[in-house]
Amino acid sequence: MGTLESVIEDHDIELMKKIMRSTPLPSQRELDTALALAVDPEPGLPETIVPLFQGCARITKSVFEDAASMLNYGWDINSVELAVGGEAHAKWVLDHGADPNVIGKQASPLATAALEPLSRVLDILISHGADLDPYTLFQGYDPTW
Repeated sequence: MGTLESVIEDHDIELMKKIMRSTPLPSQRELDTALALAVDPEPGLPETIVPLFQGCARITKSVFEDAASMLNYGWDINSVELAVGGEAHAKWVLDHGADPNVIGKQASPLATAALEPLSRVLDILISHGADLDPYTLFQGYDPTW
């Protein structure tokens, strides 16, 4: 199996998906490097940005500097799952204009964050104006807990 870096250089989306499902997961350094390559106009592979965020890739200085190129590919600050990258990720995207009420693939960011009781993401979302709808706690309820 290739590396995330080679996947982006070869524009191989299927192999990228396979790597992101593998065990062990890529290291933090590999994720961060891959994200920097994905947003870079050359080689660039914007389709990998969301999966890399879901894998907890961090927004490094080089990624931030290439944010303009991300916008050229149709990415916007609401394109990422808010509750998926941990506290620093949620705070960064919210501080840069993300809507805390955008519904993701399955539920609101608040409901997703409610599944992680030890995380501060729930507090961060509320402090950034997330709607406290009556179903949030129900959606985040884990019946095995």
